[in-house]
Amino acid sequence: MNGIDVSAADGAIDWAGAYAEGVEFALIRASAGMAADSRFAENIQAAYAAGIEIGVYHDLHAADPVSARAEAAVFLAQISPVRDKIRLWAICRVEEVSCAPFAEEFLYGVAAGGFSPMLAADPSVLPHIGGRYPLWLLFWGIPEARAMAYAPKIWQYGAGRTASMPRVHMNRGYFLDMRI
Repeated sequence: MNGIDVSAADGAIDWAGAYAEGVEFALIRASAGMAADSRFAENIQAAYAAGIEIGVYHDLHAADPVSARAEAAVFLAQISPVRDKIRLWAICRVEEVSCAPFAEEFLYGVAAGGFSPMLAADPSVLPHIGGRYPLWLLFWGIPEARAMAYAPKIWQYGAGRTASMPRVHMNRGYFLDMRI
């Protein structure tokens, strides 16, 4: 399955055009640290209207368990009102090893909020987190067979172009049923 991940940094998105070009799912950033993504509501409404399956993500910046819980509360406040449009995972994206020890606390909060949690990380961060959750693997420039060694549900494999976006992160989904 073909997917993209987006945030406010991607600007306005032609979601109908993306769907017409074969985008089947989108991972939409809801928040980062303690801040909401400024285009989250716009993106989720338009992607849903275009018929694209939706997952949501948060960029974790936590420095301790207390801040991880606080970030989870910000994320849940963003995604709970649009729960009916989210048919994929609620994801904690960890890009810094220093945040990795607090991902579990964040994901526990997501699960307690009634969402299906997922972890997003690259191989350098994974050893610091563990493998309890489904994985969105962030690993560019490798053969697909190598990515599959990590058993991801989603693999962010590089950047490409679709619809109105000259550069967007491209993903491949490895889940049969869109409803998790």
